[in-house]
Amino acid sequence: MSTQLSELLSRLDPEVVKQFEEKGVRYVRYLPNKSRGEYLNWQHVFRTTQRQDVEQRVEEQGYNITLDPTGDLYLWQNRPAFIQHPLTGKKIWFTRHTNTTPHITRHCQRLPASISRMKKFPTHTYYGDGSVIPPETIQHLRATSWACAVGFQWRSSDLLVADNLAAQHGRMSFTGERMNLVYLTE
Repeated sequence: MSTQLSELLSRLDPEVVKQFEEKGVRYVRYLPNKSRGEYLNWQHVFRTTQRQDVEQRVEEQGYNITLDPTGDLYLWQNRPAFIQHPLTGKKIWFTRHTNTTPHITRHCQRLPASISRMKKFPTHTYYGDGSVIPPETIQHLRATSWACAVGFQWRSSDLLVADNLAAQHGRMSFTGERMNLVYLTE
């Protein structure tokens, strides 16, 4: 499944586009302390128990970091919602908003009830000023993404070449065995 990002941008509500142009996007990742045991903890993710090591690594990558009183870790980074494609020059929508918001918890049976609280969701997307993206905006973004999506059935020996700046890509559920060979290049 693939969504052409330039088409997506042309179909979005202009007011939604304006909000993201003005505010940008903030991506937040919540990693609990090892003692909590809810799910993936920061000690496991970073392979260390030393906060200073984690702080140095994430700050080098342009992230902000906060440790709350319980030892839980929050990483966040502000990014523009749009980029210019380096080859075509087109302005394109470039966010991962639809699958990183707690609004999906009501549809996901695997997540424990304890993480349905906004701050404890493993990944979250806000406007760049830290304000919450309204559920109706998220729904509009999802519906528009689906309206621009193109699906196809894989067959043996198929080859897919994807421009990650021009198309979002993903997959639908399936049954049976699968094997993917991936090659990344610039």
